[in-house]
Amino acid sequence: MEKFFILLLLSPYFYFFHWIEKTDKNSKYFAFFYYFYWIYLSLFAVFSLAFTVFSFLIFNIVLKNPADLTIWGIEILLVFLSLVNDWKVYVCLKRMFKLRQVNNRGSSLNS
Repeated sequence: MEKFFILLLLSPYFYFFHWIEKTDKNSKYFAFFYYFYWIYLSLFAVFSLAFTVFSFLIFNIVLKNPADLTIWGIEILLVFLSLVNDWKVYVCLKRMFKLRQVNNRGSSLNS
């Protein structure tokens, strides 16, 4: 059940790349997905940054006791994953800003 919950939380993140490429601005569900992704990605960014800070704080504890190589490997992996996650959220938000600019240009042309 726990893995299903994690899949449920991450599935919108994976669907985002499919949705952003094939979005139809005249669809009746466009507004729902548009605002859902603004909220979802903002929360994802906050938790991603918190995970990065947590990883770097734990890394300082690991530096005090450099005896165990497996702890070092796990900690470097955590830091790497947190930075990759931050980058992916940044890319998603950048695409949402592009979509927002296209929407603003389209609405100003219709006015």
